Amino acid sequence: MITGDELKGSEFSRKQNFPFIWLILAFLFFSILIFFSVFWSSNKTIKRFELSGFKYFDSKPIESLLSSNLYRNININELKSSLEKFDFVDKCKIYKKDSETLVVEILEKEPLLLFSSSSGVQRIISERLEFIPFANIKSIDVPIFSLETIDEAIIRQEYFDVLNFVKGLRKFYPSVYMNIDEVNCDKSTICLYTKSTRTKVLFNRNMSLEKVELFEEVFSRKDWMKFFEREIDFRFDGLVVIR
Repeated sequence: MITGDELKGSEFSRKQNFPFIWLILAFLFFSILIFFSVFWSSNKTIKRFELSGFKYFDSKPIESLLSSNLYRNININELKSSLEKFDFVDKCKIYKKDSETLVVEILEKEPLLLFSSSSGVQRIISERLEFIPFANIKSIDVPIFSLETIDEAIIRQEYFDVLNFVKGLRKFYPSVYMNIDEVNCDKSTICLYTKSTRTKVLFNRNMSLEKVELFEEVFSRKDWMKFFEREIDFRFDGLVVIR
């Protein structure tokens, strides 16, 4: 026999559990709703894309690849991997702006030098010393390094110090780098030609970048303008020789 006190206790227990059960049901309902919402969004086909980040290279190869993936269920990781296989792409960021729009942000490899051979072959080398074919170039303004032939392995081996010198110019003396039109060298000397005045500027190949600071100062002084159509030699300690 159930006493009145037991009946009251049982009824009280049900009343206590009733809000808790509704809380669990509400949680399950919203979890299922969120799951199906995400599932629906992720499986909805992409109808448009927004592409950005191009400064030096033509965007058409990337646009062509993206266009071929429109109106399909896109795997973002696979697409990212495909885009980063382009020789001028350093990395890319891809995300959905909404369920039908894909945003693609491209980070290009930074061109450092343009190698040009006597036969007309051209290659760009990036700041990371990676070679990039010239085919997809849209607009670049980098110094030219002329060679008889272009062999990537030989360039990395025999001109590694020259490449690092130019890389240092770009990083620490951008105003000097942007004013260099041409780079040449022999076994002991790096030769730079300026854009505006075609001044021939000489440095030792084993020299640190400290002399470039002096060149930057000299080049910024108006009272030195009369010497800029000549040859300026920084290869000697404590001297600037003008010929």
